[in-house]
Formats: sequence, structure tokens, C-alpha cells
Amino acid sequence: MRQKLLFLLLLILFGINTANATRYYVDAAGTNTNWSDATTWTDACKHLDLVMLNASDGDEIWVKAGIYDPSTFFYPPDQSAYYFSCVLVAGSDLQIYGGFDGTEANLSERTAWNVNQSVITGINNIRWLSLNGTNSTFDGFVIEKNECGLAGIMLGSGKQMLSNLIIRFNRSYAGNDLEALIFCETGTYGYVTLFNVEITNNKVATGATLPVAVIGTLGTTLDLINVTIANNEEEKELALRAHSSEVNILNSIIWYDDQAYPNPIEFLPAVRIWNENSTSVINAANSDIMGSGGSGSNWQLAPDVIDLGDNLDIDPIFVNPSNDMYYSPNFELDCDKGSPLIDKGENSFIPNIFFNDYDLAANARIFPKIVDIGAYECQSYPSPSSMPSKKSSFEENLIVYPTILREEASVLLTFGKDVNAEYINLYSSAGALISRQAITDNNISVSIPSQSGIYLLIVYGTNQQLFTQKVVRY
Repeated sequence: MRQKLLFLLLLILFGINTANATRYYVDAAGTNTNWSDATTWTDACKHLDLVMLNASDGDEIWVKAGIYDPSTFFYPPDQSAYYFSCVLVAGSDLQIYGGFDGTEANLSERTAWNVNQSVITGINNIRWLSLNGTNSTFDGFVIEKNECGLAGIMLGSGKQMLSNLIIRFNRSYAGNDLEALIFCETGTYGYVTLFNVEITNNKVATGATLPVAVIGTLGTTLDLINVTIANNEEEKELALRAHSSEVNILNSIIWYDDQAYPNPIEFLPAVRIWNENSTSVINAANSDIMGSGGSGSNWQLAPDVIDLGDNLDIDPIFVNPSNDMYYSPNFELDCDKGSPLIDKGENSFIPNIFFNDYDLAANARIFPKIVDIGAYECQSYPSPSSMPSKKSSFEENLIVYPTILREEASVLLTFGKDVNAEYINLYSSAGALISRQAITDNNISVSIPSQSGIYLLIVYGTNQQLFTQKVVRY
């Protein structure tokens, strides 16, 4: 691949200088209208837009649970028409967190963003949210029931992390070909990561000639990690559109419930993924994509999407995939009914960021040992028959470290006693054999190429495959 498959070292690579950073507090129910002295919960500013616009590089913004609609904004948009402006603009490299109850002193104390919801709603404008800069984080919000004339969320130059978000029941009317509900235009060296994000029951329409999408990219590396995209209605049939970009769909769901709308045949193609030009690459691994056929010989998305393995095409079995906001839609995996996506993800895809131990519902992100596909993690198994099979004695006696490589040149395999293994093969994600080594000792080092990507280690015994391990190179 020409660019990095995963951009998971955000906090390290961004090089944020927090020595002189300020933390600002926002409370929609507050009375303070001055952003500059909003440095405690007591003095929290009520205007989220004003604080975002004026905060400086590296500053944090903590947003208390509440409803953030135009009545709380310092510069409320004209609700009678679309204007070429954005309501919420991050003017610098900001770390913006929602989901607080207003008593937290440390970020680690914010552990219930699913209960203490910071809701952005009621905006009718050309855009709702714009993030730019070499590093921005937007985490812990519900964005619902808004309308926009172009992209609702615009991600500009630099590196952006969007995590722990629910984006639902919004409407985007894109007036030109390249726009989308979420549009990423970061430039050649820009990266966007969506992690633990639910994008459901949105509607995207267009007056343009070419299709628009729920997510669109232009000159961007985009990682979708544990993202659930479901039940979105696209007038011209695209869930994802990539232009001169690299997109990696990892541990994610792209699905449409054909029972959610009265005329499912009309909208079923809405899961389409379009690789628009030859300079784009779209990869998928450990994801459930409707219409894909699943990994292997039945893969239906070539050449637009490259199958990197362990992909599925199966009903996720959501708790309640309703398209009616009044019927409590719930896109968590139904654990009691035994969702087939339980334990089907890849742990090494989880980004190395704060709060990566949690899923979108603020539960354990990995339970018990393997991550699920999608934004939510089942915290129980329906019955003993649904439990993952016990590790073989061979697996119990083998340690592979590291499985995520940054500067390391190789992976070390440590075998226990009496392990009957003969050789190790290393493959590329395309299935090409890179190396073969005989197992002559209890400690075997396997060199991993310096090129970013996913690699596969397979340990063989006499005429049989004994063990498989994915390795990610940044």
C-alpha cells in the first residue's frame, strides 16, 4: 500500500504540546457567556460554538451533558435558509470531549458518555461541524436531527480523530458531486480515524449528477474502526465513496435492514461502496458488509474493495434496528440471540488512544478476549453453545510478540515444551508468500517487511496448519 494502512499512533505522531494548554468547560444550561474565563465547571460557558472558535492549539474543551441547539449558540444560524458557513468550527488543534456530568476533575472519570449525553441537534445550515489542524479530537457526542446543505461534518487538513459518537436521524442535501454527510478532505498527508461510531438512520440526497454518500473522501487516509453504518437512506445508493484516497474498513459493519423501510427493494443498493478512481485504495478486514459475499471466492466487491480476510456478509442481528426514533432504535449486537459478529473482530486494529478500553456504550471494548465487530461489544454470551471454542494445547503453549509493530523489525514466537511444529510461513495481505523458516528452537524471530500493512503468520506441523496470527505494521 502507498500509505499507512492504519493511523493508530495519533497521540504520539501528532506531537501535541500540552504544557501551556487550557481546559475550557461548556454547559448548555449555564449562564456564563464569556468563553475566556470558562475554566471551571462553575464558570462553564453556555456557547459551545464560541469556545470552539476561540480556543488555542492543544486546548481541551469539556462539554457537559445537555442539548446544544441553535438557542445555545453565540452565533445562531439562520434557520430559514442554508448559508455558506459552519455552526461549530474548531479553529485550532483541539481536544473536544462530551458526555460529562459536570463533576469530573480528570478525563478518566468520564465513563458514562452513553448516559450523560451531549446532544448537538436542531441545526439547519450548510454545515454543522468543521475540524481542521494537525490534530483534532471530537469524542463523546450525539449528533441527531440536523439538516445541512453540503457536508454536515467537514474534516479538513491534518489528522482528525472522531470517536464515541452517535450520528443519527440527520438529513444532508448535497448540492455537488463530492459532498457527503461526513466529508473528509484532508490532503495528501491527512488522516481521519473513526472509532466506536454509530452512523444510522440518516438520509442523504443530491441534486448532482454523480452519487453522493454517507461518507465521502478526497485525498484522505480514512480508517473506519469498529464503526456501525446501518439503515441509512441514500438517494443515489452509496454508503462510502473514495476519491484519491485510502480507506480501511476494519472491525466495522456496513448494513441495511430490509425490514426497516416500507419499500426495501428500492433502497437495498444503499450499501454500495465506490472506489471512484485508480488512485484510491479501499481495504476491508474483519468487517460485515452487506452484499460483499464474505471473504474468499464469493467476494463481490472487487475491484472497488480489496478483501484482506475474515469479512462477513451476514445479518448482524441488532437489538432493534428501527428507523423510527420514537421506537427506541438500538444498534447494539443482540447478545441474547447470539449475534454472529461476537468475537469476530481483530484486537490489533483497535487504535492506541485514550478510552480505547471502552465501546460506544462505555462497556469493555474487548470481552472477554476478542473484540466484536461494530461499535458495541457484547458483555455476555447467550449460552454455553455460543462460547468460543477453548484454545488448543498448541495455542496455549505459544506466545507471539509483538503483533503490532512500530519500530520493531521482527516478531518473536516463543514455543512451549513438546510443541510439534515444523515451520512458519509469512504471507502478505494479498496471500503472497514472503518467507518460510524452519522451527529449530523454542524462540524463533520472524522479520516483518517495513512496508505498512497486515501480514499473516501461519505455523505448520506435519501436514497441517496449527496456528494463524495477524500482524500489523504501521
